[in-house]
Amino acid sequence: MKTAGKIISALLVLSFVFTLCACTPPAENTEPANSGEREIKTNVAVPKGPLGMGLAKLKADKSYAYDVKYYDSVQYVEDCIIDGSADIAVLPIDRAVNIYNRTGGGIRIIAINSLGNGQVLYRGSKKISSVDDLKDKTVYTSGQGTVSQYAAEYILSENGIKPKKLKYVDSFDELVTMASEGKADYCILPEPYATELRYATNPLVNTKESTTPEQKKKAEKDFPKEKRWKKGLSLSEEWENITGEKFAYGCVVAKTDYIEANPDIISEFLIFNEVSVNWIKAFDDREGTYNNIYILLEQDIYSDKARADSTFRSSNVVFIEKEAMMSAIDSTLTSLYTVAPDLFDGDEVKASDICFTYE
Repeated sequence: MKTAGKIISALLVLSFVFTLCACTPPAENTEPANSGEREIKTNVAVPKGPLGMGLAKLKADKSYAYDVKYYDSVQYVEDCIIDGSADIAVLPIDRAVNIYNRTGGGIRIIAINSLGNGQVLYRGSKKISSVDDLKDKTVYTSGQGTVSQYAAEYILSENGIKPKKLKYVDSFDELVTMASEGKADYCILPEPYATELRYATNPLVNTKESTTPEQKKKAEKDFPKEKRWKKGLSLSEEWENITGEKFAYGCVVAKTDYIEANPDIISEFLIFNEVSVNWIKAFDDREGTYNNIYILLEQDIYSDKARADSTFRSSNVVFIEKEAMMSAIDSTLTSLYTVAPDLFDGDEVKASDICFTYE
């Protein structure tokens, strides 16, 4: 990488970091400290929800060089990176691998931006403190044919529980409705559905607002404890207990030809990405909340303050690159290929094939 490029990137990053350090909610139409825009911006496609949370600050700052757009559908994001309307995108790991194979190596993973966020939940006085507690239990979930299914089945199998104990419904939305109506005792849901179920059966859960005795009394009457859903286990933590590695789920990918033509931009973007993740995970002492609250609302990723906060806390937003990324990707793919070879198109892919790192 050229020395001049490094110096320019460093100066730009410092400007960006100093802007973040102010840690005050961005005013409407606020421009970044550095107003020198590149003639051609880098297009970044991101799905709304947990997968895209980590880039919310970069989007909010309308950076001088990155046009970050949020979309409702992961499929639309996938289409953007395939047709070239996006240079960088955020995708689940299985989608990234399949695009890599279908395009003959046309994209590369440059960072992990989120870990698996599936949760085992239970209703009422029932208790789940280990995977063993699920033996002889019927557990409802959805996402058949996706990473969600195979990750859950892998964890159960490794703990001596037959995957047939899982009962699948058509969608996570349907499962939230079914569970909130008391038609299940145990279920597995990813975010944001896990938070939705908990709020549907106890609107005061994790609230940061002051709650009056009258509100608490009404909640006890309208949402009795035996009907409330609670968190039991984190599938990501259980995965790590088995494999000794992180459960890589959300990946930042870039087109291979864009990486080759713009190494300085990719290097700079990764720095900005890490800054964005660190900022959104930071605690604002003045507000008494994490920075994620107003950023997620402002970017229209969530519409409710309490839900945004609760969902973020369970979404496992991270920034992992280089050797740690390679190790987590290899471990995750090895495990998924073992239990779900049909999840992926084409030949088996290793981290050394699909990942891109700087020396």
